[in-house]
Amino acid sequence: MDWQRLPASRWGLRPLGVLLLLGAYSAGHHVLALTAGHVGSPPALAYLLGMIAFLCFSAGCPLLIHGHHLFDRVEIADRWKHSPSARETPSADE
Repeated sequence: MDWQRLPASRWGLRPLGVLLLLGAYSAGHHVLALTAGHVGSPPALAYLLGMIAFLCFSAGCPLLIHGHHLFDRVEIADRWKHSPSARETPSADE
């Protein structure tokens, strides 16, 4: 069965993107709260939360914008498809 035909993929990917963006906002807010009064090197938890915020934002934006169309097949032009070039194929002269 094609996973794109499932109702969960059609109706669940955009709300998942919203949840990931909310998670990114929350993690970023906690990073700011951790580092606001901290002088010197920030704690390791701030780096972890910053990484989580970046990953959630990077995954949430495409899911929110494209939804289930994110994984649609796209037609590629013939010039970008792999075909042996003249340099790769041996010529009759050699």
